[in-house]
Amino acid sequence: GRLTDMRQAAAATQMTLNDFANFMKDNGAAMALLGGTANEGAKAFTKLSNELLTSEAGVNLKALGYTTNEVNQGMATYIAMTGGRTKDELKNELYGSKAVKRSSIDFLINRIRNKLDQFSK
Repeated sequence: GRLTDMRQAAAATQMTLNDFANFMKDNGAAMALLGGTANEGAKAFTKLSNELLTSEAGVNLKALGYTTNEVNQGMATYIAMTGGRTKDELKNELYGSKAVKRSSIDFLINRIRNKLDQFSK
């Protein structure tokens, strides 16, 4: 059912169910940019989030002290700022064709830092 789907999506993004629900509520417009509708975008985001968080880039971001919520918010902010992309375009941009590109990691880290700076002001 719907609750099971939400639990699975939250687990895939490494967020609590409550954090995931609030994240989706707060980022519905960005999710719609990613998938055409907020629901389809949420599905695409969940997969993309899981792929990023379990990749070398995700491990590196967490090693730098970023929480999974911060990484996910940074990605949602990036989606909103760029006007949305398809899942494949985002994957190619973030990961390159076969391996994570250092410039993409640096770009994402800088976007997350900028967003965190905005929150702290």
